[in-house]
Amino acid sequence: MQTIVFINPPLPRKQRYGILGLTLGELQPIGLCYLSAVTRNNGLRTFILDAAVLNLSIKETVSRALSYNPDFVGISATTPAIYSAATIAQLLKQNKPNLITLIGGRHLTSLPEITMRLFPQFDCGVIGEGEDNIIQLLKLYARRVEPFNVRGIIYRKNCRLILNSIDNPPSDLDSLPMPAYDLLDRYRKYYRPNLSSLNRLPIACIVSSRGCTYRCSFCEIRTAYNHFRYHSAEYLMDTIKYLKKYCGIREIAFKDSNITIPKTRFLRFCELIRKEKLNITWSCMTRADSVSPALLEEMKRSGCWQIGYGVESGSQSLLDFLKKDLSLNTVLNAARWTKEAGIKSIGYFMIGLPKETEKSVKTTLEFIRRCDFDFIKVNFFTPYPGSEIAKSIYKFGSFESNWTKMNEGYPVFIPLGIGIEKLYYYSKKYITSFYLRKKIFIRMIKRINNFKMLLSFLKAFWAILRYGFKKVE
Repeated sequence: MQTIVFINPPLPRKQRYGILGLTLGELQPIGLCYLSAVTRNNGLRTFILDAAVLNLSIKETVSRALSYNPDFVGISATTPAIYSAATIAQLLKQNKPNLITLIGGRHLTSLPEITMRLFPQFDCGVIGEGEDNIIQLLKLYARRVEPFNVRGIIYRKNCRLILNSIDNPPSDLDSLPMPAYDLLDRYRKYYRPNLSSLNRLPIACIVSSRGCTYRCSFCEIRTAYNHFRYHSAEYLMDTIKYLKKYCGIREIAFKDSNITIPKTRFLRFCELIRKEKLNITWSCMTRADSVSPALLEEMKRSGCWQIGYGVESGSQSLLDFLKKDLSLNTVLNAARWTKEAGIKSIGYFMIGLPKETEKSVKTTLEFIRRCDFDFIKVNFFTPYPGSEIAKSIYKFGSFESNWTKMNEGYPVFIPLGIGIEKLYYYSKKYITSFYLRKKIFIRMIKRINNFKMLLSFLKAFWAILRYGFKKVE
């Protein structure tokens, strides 16, 4: 029996998230869980090594991976983790020259040829979703046969790179096996959400759809998932039942960018979760223009306790430039309706957008106060490879194309209308003016129901103070 190890590469928390990393959590690498289920169901001895959540060094990751005596290693890497992934692949090959190394993830999908040219230690890149082609690919490599007829890959032939036509991703997500959550290490110890989304533990991550129906120019999702598909409500319920029975899960974090579409599927899910009486609570993300008072009431009755809304900016002209297709009045309504329904809300914002000015930053600061979110998350705008805006980013300011810093915690892009010092100043202002208010502090204190949550809160509060009042390097 052949063996494959899937690796989520190590990446220091500060490099992943910046100075506010203490406020952020870790959720399951759901993509690797899907792939692992496919390979295991097809007879391969399969392991998942989540080196990021285990806080392993690169050396420890390589040692652990080699202990499984793998024939194949598949690494999924984000842009800031790609160098870490490449170092792991290189060390693995030094120890086991015949090992086949596969690379996947959004970075490879966005820049397949550049990535493969830069890192010859990767034998093959899997572009986009890999469930439909990975078994065919592994069987050919096992026989040392060139995978010339496998769609959606880029591989090496002698000294050349061969880019096969892009594969059509799975259209029926329900046909995929349930993600192999059981291959991950202990849930309660390692996996937890951001402090702002911490409710009950253990928690599991579910992605109920792939792709997006919108056209935001800053988002690279369309590169990785080129059309919108979704799991049925029944599939979701089967997954939740499994997680509750076998993993003891009490909380679900849906990681879709917009879980409420299509609405018929979503309402069916709400109906089923009420009928099953599973004592499960859940959080999600959606768009402000995808909710209504009636829908929010249904979500609350079904166990939803928190919703995240991607707002990005309080400047309507900037939203229009970014093709967000969203009005600020709609955001205000959604925030108000969410509070009236008894659901917590998070507003996600970016600073340093193309065409950003000091005036637009101040406008956003005022808008945040008007919205009355329970929490906010502020990221530095990052023109990720694969996004539409990345193609013309140099027209709007200076861009440090340093992949290791592209984590939204550092201002790699400096717009023409505002300098780096002002960006840091206002990013601190966004955070401190929101969180260092009496009503927000009281809301957070009221949520503390055990000693571990208290410790998490204190660490996060300390990170906010450090970020707000110390020099950011």
